[in-house]
Amino acid sequence: MTPDPTPPPTEPAPTEPATGLRRFFPPLLREQQFRRFWIGQTISAFGDQITYLALPIVAVLVLHADAAQMGLLTAIGLLPHLLFSLPAGIWLDRVRRRQEPRTPSPSSPATRRPAAATGPASPE
Repeated sequence: MTPDPTPPPTEPAPTEPATGLRRFFPPLLREQQFRRFWIGQTISAFGDQITYLALPIVAVLVLHADAAQMGLLTAIGLLPHLLFSLPAGIWLDRVRRRQEPRTPSPSSPATRRPAAATGPASPE
């Protein structure tokens, strides 16, 4: 019986076991940068939802807005999405296309085919 020439798979270096309450958190939440990002996004999402709820209530209760004014308030609230989404998408699409690499990615169908079946690769 010959020994297997392939080395065993290497495992990541063991980290110190979490103690206390930290053992109940997923590993990603133990990363400080991610935690800061996640908390900031959570606060932002809560602020957005409170604004969506509070603005119409304030308009009705304090400003005594009627149905037409509420419709106008809703339309004005959606106006930035309408005005900026399409131009921003076009601009980002053009910016990203300039920065793309010229070689196919490893996950593209061209690189997954066997080389013997396709012949030499053509530079595109």
